[in-house]
Amino acid sequence: MFKKPYKVSQQNVVGKKDRQKLKEEIELSCSLGKGELESLLPADRDIVMLKLDTRSLLFCSGDANAPPLFIDSEGRGKVVPSLMSLWRFPDMCKRLTIHGPTSKFVLKGADLMLPGVIVPEGGLPPLAEGDTV
Repeated sequence: MFKKPYKVSQQNVVGKKDRQKLKEEIELSCSLGKGELESLLPADRDIVMLKLDTRSLLFCSGDANAPPLFIDSEGRGKVVPSLMSLWRFPDMCKRLTIHGPTSKFVLKGADLMLPGVIVPEGGLPPLAEGDTV
């Protein structure tokens, strides 16, 4: 799933207060309804936070062996959905289409710049700095 191997340095069950804060962060960064968010992170299951040796945080529903649903890549509170979440709810983030030759650079970690984006007929969706796309 990950390009490089990683080691889990800590594993904790997210407390009630932190769980609510995490859900609020997810609601701000993703366009999910309450029902959709509840189906990803049900109230009757624990949320497990895995802290990696790279300072990244992975959030799993149920146990540590479950696939990660949300990722905080720098450990600073900017939570983004993982591919597992996007497969279940593909409209949770805004989408941009990029030119084919651009994708090899983006997949290697390069920042996406406007010349690499295909502008649809109706124009680009409204975007602000820091939006999850």
